[in-house]
Amino acid sequence: MSDLRQKILETLGDQFSVALEGMIGESWPANVATTQLPDSNGGSFSWRQKLNIYKDNALYVVASDETWRNVGSKALAAVGLEDAEETDIRATFQELLTQALSGLARFLTSVAGREVTLESGAEVPVPPTKMDSPFLCLHLENPAGTGVDLFVRVEAALLQSLKPPEEPAEAAAPAGEAQAQPQAAAAVAGAGGASAATAAVPTSSMDLLLDVEMPVSVSFGRTHLPLKEVVKLSTGSIVELNRTITEPVEVIVNNCVIARGEVVVIEGNYGVRIQQIVSRSERLRTLD
Repeated sequence: MSDLRQKILETLGDQFSVALEGMIGESWPANVATTQLPDSNGGSFSWRQKLNIYKDNALYVVASDETWRNVGSKALAAVGLEDAEETDIRATFQELLTQALSGLARFLTSVAGREVTLESGAEVPVPPTKMDSPFLCLHLENPAGTGVDLFVRVEAALLQSLKPPEEPAEAAAPAGEAQAQPQAAAAVAGAGGASAATAAVPTSSMDLLLDVEMPVSVSFGRTHLPLKEVVKLSTGSIVELNRTITEPVEVIVNNCVIARGEVVVIEGNYGVRIQQIVSRSERLRTLD
């Protein structure tokens, strides 16, 4: 196994562990295992992911029915949804995988020396194993001993595209492919100045919401008062809150606590220095 392929798998495993811990609230450390992709994959979850630096099929992630159901149901149970529909369980697993792939893209950006972003991703039939791009196993296990396996195939051509320009490629690309790349770049440059981001296909339902504006507020504390106390409030009245001056304030987006931090003053304006990002499961519990 090449060092880069090994590092890609380790990074994807770490990112999936982070996504799981944020949702479920328990650690799921990952390691590259020697388990082989089973011959029978009927009904498995098979995801194909493309990247902006390599428009062909960049990598595949395959999970058995037992794996995606186990992970998806645990994630939903952590937020109080014990009897979720199978479609919701599958969608939750897909969202966790997309979060992990987004983290992997950030790592690939540091490797390639240019921005790497997710392009189109989709469920597809389980592809055959190739000699130059075998399926490798990521094993994740929680403290209770519950383990799941993800099988990942990283295309050899993707590894070549990640090499910095000054480094010699291990194998020359086919002549037709080498000619097609500059032609494609010229076509993009002449298409009315359209940006790559405009052409990108959303990677998940979350991407559709990125331009939506939401109210952001900072909570210094809360209290409950009977109506008879409220009507007595006047200028100079003091209302005692449930938070001391040393406790962090809450950053609230659309009535959901997403972070906590300390109040700072910047050029005469108040601000909040973020000290803690609230986990996904806690965010859902704080919804009003």
